[in-house]
Amino acid sequence: MIAFLVALVAAEAAGAAIGRRSAALRHAIDMAPDGPIDGDLRRRILDPALWCVPNAITATFLAVVFVMVVKPSGLGSAMVIVVIALLGALSGIPFSRAPHRAHSDAITGHRAG
Repeated sequence: MIAFLVALVAAEAAGAAIGRRSAALRHAIDMAPDGPIDGDLRRRILDPALWCVPNAITATFLAVVFVMVVKPSGLGSAMVIVVIALLGALSGIPFSRAPHRAHSDAITGHRAG
């Protein structure tokens, strides 16, 4: 139960920490003109915090459900939640990287040359 409460407080704090960045991204998207994405908007979209923190929060709550089902010891519960939250955060890293040019061109249909 204590591990769940700590995870809940940590998840809420993490969500609050990225609130301004998320709001700034929403505003930048709303203000962006139609057409290609400029460098500043692309930088905001690829912000690692906006990808890693939500993934870590989701993973944390999945870890809490796992702990509630499996019922490991107190230390085991804390370790499971921390490890899974870290893995969740790491899972956001690939989404915060710009795609390779060849891959991007393949998706949009542009051809080099």
